[in-house]
Amino acid sequence: NLVIIETCMHHKQRLEEGKKGAYMVIAGNIILFFIKFPLGIIGNSFALVADSFHTFSDALSSIVVLIGFQAASKPADEKHHYGHGDAESITGLVVAMLIALVGFEVGRASVVQMINKTVHTPENIAIIGAVISIAANWYMTRKEAQIGRRIRSPSLLADSTHHASDALSSVVVLVGIILSKAGYSYIDPLAGLLVSLFIIKTGV
Repeated sequence: NLVIIETCMHHKQRLEEGKKGAYMVIAGNIILFFIKFPLGIIGNSFALVADSFHTFSDALSSIVVLIGFQAASKPADEKHHYGHGDAESITGLVVAMLIALVGFEVGRASVVQMINKTVHTPENIAIIGAVISIAANWYMTRKEAQIGRRIRSPSLLADSTHHASDALSSVVVLVGIILSKAGYSYIDPLAGLLVSLFIIKTGV
C-alpha cells in the first residue's frame, strides 16, 4: 500500500511539474509574439512577422501539451482501466502535426511575397525583435528541456525541440534582416522561407 501511495504521489507531482513548464512556455511565447509581430510590421521585415506567427504556434502547441497533462492526471475509469497516461503521448503527435502545418504556411507566404516582388528593406528596429527572440527562445528551450528530462515527458521534450528550432530560425531571421539592409532586399522573404524549412524539419 505504501508503494502504491508513493507511486501515485510521484505521478501527481510529475504532472504538476509538467503543467508548470507548459504554463511558463505559453506565457513566454504569447509575450514574445506581441513583441515580435509589431516590431516586424513597423520594421518592414516579413521574416520577423513570419517568425512571430511561428512563436504564436508555439503557444498553441504548448496549450495542447497542457491539455495532455490535464488528461493524464485523470484517474482510471471503466473505459480507461490503466488511466489516461496515453493522452500525453498523443499530444506529442499533435504538436508535431501543428509544427509541420505552420511550416508549410510560412513557406507558402514567403514564396508568394517573392513572386509578387512585394519586398521592403527592413528597419533597424526589426533587428531588436530578432535578438530578443533568440535570447527568449534559448532560455525557454533550456528550461523546458530540463523539466522534460527530469519528469521523462515526451510531450515536453518534443515542445522543447520546437523551441530550439525557434532559436535557430530567429538567427536566420537576424542574418536575413542584416543582409537585406545591406542591399539584398530579397533575402528577407528568403529568410522566411528558410524559417519554414526549420519548422517542417522539426515537425517531421
